[in-house]
Amino acid sequence: MNSAISLGRFRAETESYDNFLLTYEDPLTPMSFSIHFDHLMVCLSASPYIALKNSDAKFCLSHIETIKKNGSQGEEKGFVLLCNEYAASDKPTPVKFSLRCSKKLHK
Repeated sequence: MNSAISLGRFRAETESYDNFLLTYEDPLTPMSFSIHFDHLMVCLSASPYIALKNSDAKFCLSHIETIKKNGSQGEEKGFVLLCNEYAASDKPTPVKFSLRCSKKLHK
């Protein structure tokens, strides 16, 4: 099993990529999605977050609990991001996102 990495390490490992696929799938919820983004920014502040954007959408992940490497292959890297969700109660519920990072083919 891959061990957790810091948000700073995650930023260093993703800065050379320009294609990101964020996926959320949970059979116990009514929602799932996979969205491509072409920009990723990591904010290392008192309230750290990861921001993703493309020409049509912006997405922000906060309350980041754990980041683990997952299934990196060649020029592509994979990560699992666990974020805490507090809407239902004072006790956090972990929400799992998958992120695939790759480089676009430039002609």
